Amino acid sequence: MNQTIAQPKSKPKGALIAALVFLLLGIAGCGFAAVKTVPYISDIVDFVSDLDQVASVRPMGEPVSFTSTGEDGIALLSGEAVCTGEGPSGAVNFERYEAFGPGTTVELGGVTMDGYILFDTESGADYTITCGAGGRGGYVATTAPSFLVDGAPGFLGGIGAGLAGSFFVLIAIILLIVGLVQRSSWKKRNQGPQPGQFPTQQGGPPPPGQAAAPPAPGQNAWGSPQPPPAAPQPQAPPPQPQAPNLPPPAPGTPPPFTGGSQAPPPPGPGNNPPPPG
Repeated sequence: MNQTIAQPKSKPKGALIAALVFLLLGIAGCGFAAVKTVPYISDIVDFVSDLDQVASVRPMGEPVSFTSTGEDGIALLSGEAVCTGEGPSGAVNFERYEAFGPGTTVELGGVTMDGYILFDTESGADYTITCGAGGRGGYVATTAPSFLVDGAPGFLGGIGAGLAGSFFVLIAIILLIVGLVQRSSWKKRNQGPQPGQFPTQQGGPPPPGQAAAPPAPGQNAWGSPQPPPAAPQPQAPPPQPQAPNLPPPAPGTPPPFTGGSQAPPPPGPGNNPPPPG
């Protein structure tokens, strides 16, 4: 007869696999961000160091005039502000303000620059730029180097990848904790027999539809250990019957029969029966 032995469910591993996937995505995102942002910021720092020798910081609200030597211009600002400008074709088209990001320090003329704004220019044309409206801080407007314009999309993409990578790493940590808790709970619920032993049930028959497993040596049909056989109790010897009050036998005659387990000697020569009492 075939017997079916219930097997425990497999260990929960979905949360741990998801944690591994998110961790790999997070590492990839952070790596991409480092590749795209670190060289770009390093080039900006070098550019500002060279710019400090040929340009001066103007207070916010004071106009700056310069002759463009390329197709793009840049305004470095100590804080977010609105810029306006005039060129040979009229009003200058400015892009949105972009911050350098945390951990990046760009100092020019003793003023810390927090971000920049790119705008369109024509090579050899004169421009007048005004940023801010007379507040604290300052700015510098000049021609933007080619690496700054060409690398801006990669820089912004690197920042986005870094934020996404950090978020994925956080999710991976949460899923890792959830997976470890699930595996710990599973182990507590599935403390089964050791390999090579039959699973048994304590205190009752198997559930409906499941055949009972053969008992292990020293166990009963339900898996409970059999008690050792009880040792036989010592018994007292049976009491001996008291002999009746008989007169002493005559000389030369055997002692009278007292009713014990030994039969009286048969009558014969020398074995005369005792006289009646």
